[in-house]
Amino acid sequence: MNYISSGRNPRVLVTFCLALSAALLHVSTAIGETRRPIVGTIPPGTIEVEGGCTHVLKPSRNRADYLERIVFHWGYQGLESPNGKCVSNCLPYMFLFGKVVTVMPLTGWPEDLLHNKEVGDTFTETYRLGSMTIRFRNRITFLCPPNNGSGDVCEVAKFEGVLRVSDGTRNETYETMGHCGL
Repeated sequence: MNYISSGRNPRVLVTFCLALSAALLHVSTAIGETRRPIVGTIPPGTIEVEGGCTHVLKPSRNRADYLERIVFHWGYQGLESPNGKCVSNCLPYMFLFGKVVTVMPLTGWPEDLLHNKEVGDTFTETYRLGSMTIRFRNRITFLCPPNNGSGDVCEVAKFEGVLRVSDGTRNETYETMGHCGL
């Protein structure tokens, strides 16, 4: 005796089999699914990196070139207008969701956060893109010594830290290092 000759409704069996197949397909897709990271590195040559503030991913054991690990750059272009206001290219760049985008600063120019700081001090930079929050928590590892009277002025600060990105459904954390200056 088979299922149909037993007097049971074959539609129930077909519906059950289809539902089970769909559930198994969904589970296997979720298990094999890999999500692309929110943050990526800015492709070399995409933006002009000369002066300004830059964050890079900390190198792994296979040390890649510095320019191949940039995740954030805020250059000096457009910041030197006569009235001190930005005229063009004034927002920082990041590589998010597979493309170069500009993000909105919430804490001001990073160099302003470095005034009156010493090696070992920390500072936080916060940016926004839509509902996404981007936060760098940095510890200063190097500051140029005060002007020694030679006329040479050093304007460099180096730091290392943690980048945290949250888009409401995902949170990602990256180890970074960077610098501000010429």
